[in-house]
Amino acid sequence: MADSLFVSLALPPGLYRNGTDYQARGRWRDAQLVRWFNGEMRPMGGWRAHSVAGGAGAAGAGIGGVARTLLAWRDNNNSTWAALGTADRLHVMSRSGALSDVTPAGLLAGRVSAVSGGGYGSGAYGAGSYGGPRGDVSTVSDATVWSLDTWGPYLVAVSPDDQVLYQWNLNPAAPAAPIAGAPSAKALVVSNEHFLFALGVGGDERTVAWPDQSDNTLWTADATNSAGAYTLPSTGRILCGRRLPQGTGIWTDSELWIAQYVGGVLLYGFQKADSGCGALSRNAVVTAASQAFWMGQNGFFAYNGFVRPLPCSVQDQVYARLDARQASKISAMRLSAFREIWWFYPSIAADGVSPGECDSYVAYNYQEDTWTMGSLARSCGADQDVFAHPLMGGTDGVVYDHELGFDYGGVTPFAESGPYELPGPMAGGAQVFTATQLIADEKSRGDTTVSFYSALYPNTDEIVSGPYSLGARPTDVRFTGRQVRLR
Repeated sequence: MADSLFVSLALPPGLYRNGTDYQARGRWRDAQLVRWFNGEMRPMGGWRAHSVAGGAGAAGAGIGGVARTLLAWRDNNNSTWAALGTADRLHVMSRSGALSDVTPAGLLAGRVSAVSGGGYGSGAYGAGSYGGPRGDVSTVSDATVWSLDTWGPYLVAVSPDDQVLYQWNLNPAAPAAPIAGAPSAKALVVSNEHFLFALGVGGDERTVAWPDQSDNTLWTADATNSAGAYTLPSTGRILCGRRLPQGTGIWTDSELWIAQYVGGVLLYGFQKADSGCGALSRNAVVTAASQAFWMGQNGFFAYNGFVRPLPCSVQDQVYARLDARQASKISAMRLSAFREIWWFYPSIAADGVSPGECDSYVAYNYQEDTWTMGSLARSCGADQDVFAHPLMGGTDGVVYDHELGFDYGGVTPFAESGPYELPGPMAGGAQVFTATQLIADEKSRGDTTVSFYSALYPNTDEIVSGPYSLGARPTDVRFTGRQVRLR
């Protein structure tokens, strides 16, 4: 009779999705709407619609497009607002979910999706061999991503296609209005010292300009004010800016620069933090825990006084699936309650088809240094700083409350492991084992099921056993194999 023993299946927190399936042995390899927090695997919270009809110009429950940027803030009267920018509209949402269209009059509409230049007829006739691959000769016009921030209690905003700086003064019945005297720009950020930085000024995508500290309509520098400008000696184009403890971070598509307040005549000094670490989109950067985190061309980065590559245990999978043509749609947000940074990105399916829209996420727990990922049709988000729950913009044009209950719109959260082999003197897949019981360390008492995928040899068909409900202690199971995966 074969020996009987209990074997511990203790898998470390987080996903590992680099390399082959076998390299993920003894690790979690795939997940959907599952996180690891305080070392414990748990389902993410569900969601419900927050936005409703109401306000000037609003129609239905959505915003009539996909929001690429979402900013939440509280004004001086303790009223709570969220601003959302689409390719051709600017909306605000009250705490009750009432949407108001505050699109500036005469706004130049942008692009819902990125568009490649070139195509048939571009380039010299007859150049290159017929059917041969072409080099990187086509430019890409990015999808439109608004830059939003607050100037005191008011909203300031700019669309990179329209390039007019606007301010919205908290009246839902009135549109945002151009800031008098402001230069054209492609992005903006308000510094820790309350200077409104215009980024990519006057058609020069390397120039930063700011008005007088107390008057955002006074942009012409003279001896009586603190307005100024500086052109970065950069190899890239400015994409975005964020406030940091060390100064104001300015990301190009190739570098990170830090603007530090020095006072005097110059007011600001600009220092290059590092190169080869540019942001992948205008919204790929987010701050948390006195740091900045962002998604770059070939990996993730963090900054807390110096730039460091962020080791990512799912990086191969994320970048293999990323629809690089639509990378300008990537959007980052913070979920402070779980110490997480999320990136929403458009992916390419296994059959090579891409919907061209954000349908996936990757999340990093910066406290426990773990990663998770999955599918979710969200395009932007904001932490629960001023709203009761985190807000996320859906690709259906609806704003959702998240981390609320366990309604996932019909989706079932899961985690799935890589292969597991019996430990001991016959380790390494040499020993066939048969399992008859499972004792699960979990709290749901019946709401969780487990299935096992077993195989006798590599590259042979797996046999699926289950799903088994984990309500009983122990749970009777039955499967045989040299390797097993669990879901």
